[in-house]
Amino acid sequence: MNNWKGTTLGEICKILSGSTPSTKDAGFWDGNISWITPKDLSGYDNVFIERGERNITDKGLKNSSAQLLPVNTVLFSSRAPIGYIAIAKRELTTNQGFKNIICDEKKTHFKFIYYWLKNRSDYIEKLSSGSTFSEASATLMRSLEINLPSIEEQKQIAAMLSSLDDKIELLRKQNETLEKIAQGVFKEWFVNFKIDGKKLKLKNGIPEEWKVGKIYETGKVVCGKTPSKENTDYFGGKIPFIKIPDMHGQMFLLKTIDKLSKNGADSQKTKTIPKNSICVSCIATVGLVSITTEDSQTNQQINSVVPNDEYLLEYLYFSLKSISGFLNSIGSSGTTTANVNTGTFMNLEILIPAEEHLLLFHKNTVAMFSKIKDNNFQIQTLSRLRDTLLPKLMSGEITI
Repeated sequence: MNNWKGTTLGEICKILSGSTPSTKDAGFWDGNISWITPKDLSGYDNVFIERGERNITDKGLKNSSAQLLPVNTVLFSSRAPIGYIAIAKRELTTNQGFKNIICDEKKTHFKFIYYWLKNRSDYIEKLSSGSTFSEASATLMRSLEINLPSIEEQKQIAAMLSSLDDKIELLRKQNETLEKIAQGVFKEWFVNFKIDGKKLKLKNGIPEEWKVGKIYETGKVVCGKTPSKENTDYFGGKIPFIKIPDMHGQMFLLKTIDKLSKNGADSQKTKTIPKNSICVSCIATVGLVSITTEDSQTNQQINSVVPNDEYLLEYLYFSLKSISGFLNSIGSSGTTTANVNTGTFMNLEILIPAEEHLLLFHKNTVAMFSKIKDNNFQIQTLSRLRDTLLPKLMSGEITI
């Protein structure tokens, strides 16, 4: 690190804020210019981004203080929350929730700055201030001290970390493709009633030998519970304790924020659900669906289905995902917080196909589910390696 030089972010980068065109003028919206908000980066795991939920028009751009940012601008969410980071894959704009960092190519490399910010985001949040909510101001961002190696070494460091992120992104895309293929088969068989290209004979609107049943007929329904927090001995062990934040974007649950001790799990043994149980969020954020990968427990916001037979897993996963909108509608009626209680959930109607068709669907999709799970374990391993290397590379502790 002897040849690293100290400077500030403001000396090597141009830092710009974003803006929101007036929402009262429809002519400012739904154009061709990508407009990114912190919400677009919530749960977003890729390095690059090219579009968000909304676009603005040229008119909207000209009639606001938003600026068209060049490719490779580093987007850093500076409030509500602080620390979401991505790189612009195309020219785009952001709202005022970002400090956008345009790197001087002669002094620094945009990917090095991206990873440096990833490593310093917690520190930046601690420095941030505000009366209503914390915000990392442009002045603060410009004043941040940074040690820089040569441009060539910056590129080498960024390349090492990028290679891991590229592998992670490739595995995620593979998972998306596999899930879409399996979901396509599910829709063709159990929505369109066509198996191997042949339309099934219908009776009363559904295929013969199929029936409309209740969720509880397909497996044991378990409503979760939180052990007493007064007993600290119940927490901090190795048994996954699943809560809704653990479920976002996760087909398989590989890790949880909180874990229970054996004593904690034993204090409510009936709440333990085995591997390959299907968790469904039913309070507040309703309709998330995830699969356990080991014996676990959940909190009371989640109802879980333990399938009666292993061949039901893939069908039930997609079937429960397909009713997430309906769960939201019944959970939101007349209450401030969406809530689908266990009695309502377990008695919801569900299509129960003939066993031969369920077995065949399992045979056709089980390898895809297994590959997705294996990929997720690889992603977890690569992410840990990247997160271990990141601070060491950024500090010069490890040199290339």
